[in-house]
Amino acid sequence: MSLQQHALPAAPATATRHADLAAVISSIAIVGIATGLTAPLVTVRMTAAGHSAEAIGLMAALPAVGLTLGALASPLLTRLGTVKRLMLLATLGSMLATFALGASASLPVWIAARLLMGCCDGVGVVLGEAWLNHLADERRRGRLVALYATIYTLCQAAGPGLLAGLGADGWAALGLVTALHLVACGFVLATRGDFEHDAEEAGGGLAGLAMLLRATPSIAAGVLLFAVFDGTVLALMPVYGLAHGFGEARSALMISAVFWSDAAMQIPLGWLSDRIGRARVHAGCGAAMTLAAFALPLAAGSGADWLLWPLLCVMGAAAGGTYTLAMVLTGSHYGGGRLVAANAALGLLWGAGNLLGPGAGGVAVGRLGGEGLMLMFGGLAAVFSLAAMRAVKRLGAGARVDGHSAGQ
Repeated sequence: MSLQQHALPAAPATATRHADLAAVISSIAIVGIATGLTAPLVTVRMTAAGHSAEAIGLMAALPAVGLTLGALASPLLTRLGTVKRLMLLATLGSMLATFALGASASLPVWIAARLLMGCCDGVGVVLGEAWLNHLADERRRGRLVALYATIYTLCQAAGPGLLAGLGADGWAALGLVTALHLVACGFVLATRGDFEHDAEEAGGGLAGLAMLLRATPSIAAGVLLFAVFDGTVLALMPVYGLAHGFGEARSALMISAVFWSDAAMQIPLGWLSDRIGRARVHAGCGAAMTLAAFALPLAAGSGADWLLWPLLCVMGAAAGGTYTLAMVLTGSHYGGGRLVAANAALGLLWGAGNLLGPGAGGVAVGRLGGEGLMLMFGGLAAVFSLAAMRAVKRLGAGARVDGHSAGQ
């Protein structure tokens, strides 16, 4: 028996689909601005209030915990309401959490607010990305998902910039984020259709994870790899730079090189995946990340510092591609309720990787020295590459999940 024999839901008319795509992408992108702004704002305010580094670290982890819980609950919630209604409620819940951050200085209130924001954002992103993949035309799925990934990354990166301009004190920054949540609600309400699917088929988050690991392990590996990478680079890349005597400013620029190359290259990678096959480009991203991560210590040790920058750019772009192409392949392989379940599994993997990555990176640096971080990235990318290459061979042999043609 095939893993998915149910017919995929009919795609909406072209004009409606394009309008809904723009609205869904815009609503999720606003979540990116909110997360990018509130995370450093909370850190700045807690530091000013004299809270310990341990308390600040635990607070920083709460959104990832909430996202994991939201992803776990998303498939079950679709039995209680439509995707459109749930996204609207999730956006309002995130707005309420943002308001609470400004309305109270109580640490317990902040803990509840950050956890609520993570849960709501988890539900909104899981369901929004599933809806996006449902609306995407198969021939252009790579480009459309890559466009979304680029917009979301840029919006998230804009958050700290807005905070720097508006300041962490008072209501200016939080008031803007609250207002943006209302704009996101407007985008959701502006959609003409909804993501109709069999809610019973969606099952639960853990059922989706089991399905993903059994049927498409390369997708799961790609998401987990990028989640570990994303969660670790911000925390430990400065440690890597300082260990090589690069100084604080140059170490910070290394992080910028990674993330700006990630944002810049997703649309080209999406276009390439539509032309030569999604699984092939997915595997290529893994191979490129593996080579770049293992080459970085050699470049640093040889004194050829100029090689660091192109290698960092390759690593950042390839790492981002592992997640973007995982999303594209998820939309190609799954439909209906199984698409919701698969997206919930991606959310679970993302939360786990973000939570475990910094700790694992710290152990690698502690045991192996400054090069431990790149050795960890290279090792994980190599494991992913093997899984992705197996997927290329399997798809080349004609194995499918949903019975529909998708790019290899």
